[in-house]
Amino acid sequence: MVGVYLNEPVAKIRATIKLLEYYRAFLRSDCTEAKDPQQWGFYLNKAQARRRLYLLIDVAINRKAGIECKDRCCDPLIWVGWLRDQQRLREIKLRIRVYQFESEEVRKRFNHLLSRYDD
Repeated sequence: MVGVYLNEPVAKIRATIKLLEYYRAFLRSDCTEAKDPQQWGFYLNKAQARRRLYLLIDVAINRKAGIECKDRCCDPLIWVGWLRDQQRLREIKLRIRVYQFESEEVRKRFNHLLSRYDD
């Protein structure tokens, strides 16, 4: 099932909308810090949340206009994958078995570090 914007999956569009709503609600509130929904265990201040909100709005507008994001760094879901891959690389350093990476760039560069199922 795909959405109307650039044939993006509906789940991806809904996730972006939920993030937009979260950042808007935080910026309207009296709170000074909020949990970062994209990075587990981190907190955002209002300036950081405003920057993320502007980025998400830009991504949403470009999708609606049919302009594909040329820079993979502008998609917040790509960042989440990179952060998970970063954690997996740390786990490899601690000799914890890792069987896959999410992002294509990390897979190409560090594929030789992955554990094999037949070990």
